[in-house]
Order: sequence, then structure tokens, then C-alpha cells
Amino acid sequence: MFKSLKEKTKNLVAGPDNSTPTHTLTVSIVEARNLVKKDTTSQTDPYCMANIHQEGRSKLWNGIQRSTKIHYNAINPTFNETFPLPIKRQMIESLHVRVFDKDQMGLMDRLIGEVYVPLADLITGLPVDRWYDLVPPRGGQVRLALTLTTGWSDQAAAEALRANQMSATGQTVGSYPASAAPASSYPQPTPTPTPAYQPVSPPAPTAYQPVFPTAATPASSYPPTPTPTPT
Repeated sequence: MFKSLKEKTKNLVAGPDNSTPTHTLTVSIVEARNLVKKDTTSQTDPYCMANIHQEGRSKLWNGIQRSTKIHYNAINPTFNETFPLPIKRQMIESLHVRVFDKDQMGLMDRLIGEVYVPLADLITGLPVDRWYDLVPPRGGQVRLALTLTTGWSDQAAAEALRANQMSATGQTVGSYPASAAPASSYPQPTPTPTPAYQPVSPPAPTAYQPVFPTAATPASSYPPTPTPTPT
């Protein structure tokens, strides 16, 4: 018997209590700013991870975790990545977002800061777009755009299934392993645009003005006639 997408992902997101999602949280990790540098010997290469957290349960209690791409050498990165997360108990759940600094030596990535957003503070159908302070203090800020809607969308189900399939291979959705980071992720110098060719028009020719020599003084006037001296 053919199973629908939601049925395929039911066990994935049901959790120990076998509950099903009642809402969908659309999360947009927009950008971050003033991220603290965690490694004094290299640049900051930040990325974000997000999941739904319920008090008293593990951080991945519903089996879904999402990750953004890595931004190399950036303390004010722009992520602009959006994904849905299924919500089961809005009043006791929180969105947990962590910002990490990728370790290019293959060691443990360093936590720059994190934030918990209580879903009880969100109103269904009313988008929220704001900056959140990361903890510990002075770690920086992250900008999140959040929208809570009723029901569990097909898109959320597809995202949940994809996230689970990738986690089985040791990957997180949207992230790149350090060894496979695309070269295009590194900052590229902005090329200076070549100005369009502009032909240089020669200056307009001026009208020819003939130069006539000044009339010569008659020779008879040279030298002047001396005035006779009286005796």
C-alpha cells in the first residue's frame, strides 16, 4: 500500500509520546552581526544550526535539525536560508538556534552563541522579524524571521524526511563538510567593471585666421631729422 509523505515521516517526528505535529514553523535565518572571534589564529567561518527544543527532552527529541551553509571569513554573514520545522506543543517548545565557528583543521567546531525563542511568544499567522542576542553576552546577534501556521505542511514533511536521510550519512541539511566546502564559498574580490569604450571626438577645427605682417615703417623716417642747435 502506498504511504503518503506524512505517513512516511510520522515515526520520525512523533517522538517518544507518539504525538503528531499541529503547527509548522517556517524559520528564516537571515543574517548575523558582530560575531565574536573564537579562534585567534584564524578567521571566523560561521554557520547556524536550528532545531525544536522541548524542556526536559534532548535537543533533538523530534529528530530534526537544520544547518545553514558555512560563510568563510565573515563576522557579519548573510545567510538568507529558509526551512520549515514541525511543531507539536507550541506552549512548551522553543526554537533553538546555535551559531558555530567552523574549525578548518577538522577539530571540534566552536560555539559562538545560541538563543532560545519560546514558541508561546508567537501568534499563529503573524510573522516576526527581529534581532536576537546570542548567549553568552557579547557573542553577537542573529536575525530570524519566523512564521507559525496551523497544520503540518507537505513541505515540512518532505524537509523532515530529507533531513533524516542526510543525517543517516553524517550530514546536516544545508551544510558542507569542511573537506567538501565549495571554492565559491570563499570571499571573492569584486572585479572592477571595465568601462564601455567611449570614442574620443577630435576637437572641432577652428576657422583659419590669416596673420598679416604689420606694415613696415618707411625707410625715409629713419633716422629722425635732428633738431638744429641755435648759435
